[in-house]
Amino acid sequence: MSSPRSPCSPSKAFKPKILSLSSPQPIVTITAKAKTKTALGLTPPPQTFIIHKGFICHYSKFFAGAFSGTSTEALTHKMVLENTDPHVFGLLVNWLYFQTIEHDKKDFRVDLMVELYDMANVFAMLKLQNDIISLLRWAMTDESAVVTEGAFSRCMWLADNKCVGGDKIKEILVGSMIWGSEPWIRLSSGITTKWMNSKMVDVYRKHYDTLPEEFKMKVPEVSELHISLEGHSSK
Repeated sequence: MSSPRSPCSPSKAFKPKILSLSSPQPIVTITAKAKTKTALGLTPPPQTFIIHKGFICHYSKFFAGAFSGTSTEALTHKMVLENTDPHVFGLLVNWLYFQTIEHDKKDFRVDLMVELYDMANVFAMLKLQNDIISLLRWAMTDESAVVTEGAFSRCMWLADNKCVGGDKIKEILVGSMIWGSEPWIRLSSGITTKWMNSKMVDVYRKHYDTLPEEFKMKVPEVSELHISLEGHSSK
């Protein structure tokens, strides 16, 4: 995903309100336009989402800033996000309303979770980031979660090359190789499973030493992995 990397600062007048749909609410229109082509060389068509302004501004400092003041977005209640995967943005919108991340545990797309984490990081959505961390923590320790080699390989590449907030994700992914469930690959230092490719092993070796020593001995509690929300008025 390519987007402005520095969240806009909300105007001083903006204060997140308690969320409610019991009365009419203003809406904003956000269009997500992908840049990446599919394996067939096609670019996914853009998708437009109509979202309650109060919801997206409550959870995102980026959008709170963009839709306040006298900016074009604030005056028109419209925004176009270039280089933004519409499917991943749709996961974000669904989370806004239901506070849950859509996933299939029989084909857990960990690579999509990394992309969603990156998007949440860009849009300053700390609560969503922590929910993704919780979901990854579940998947790496639950035998019912099925992760394919392709999805795991791609998410490792994304975390190491593209994800702005990748350090936290790499900590979890590398940790999963040490104490994860079988679907996530059991791996001790210097020993690889038969379908671990060289890129994945390189990432593992590169980041293993950055893990806290206690993480190498036991599975951390999910609260130990979360990002601190202290001092953030918009969660």
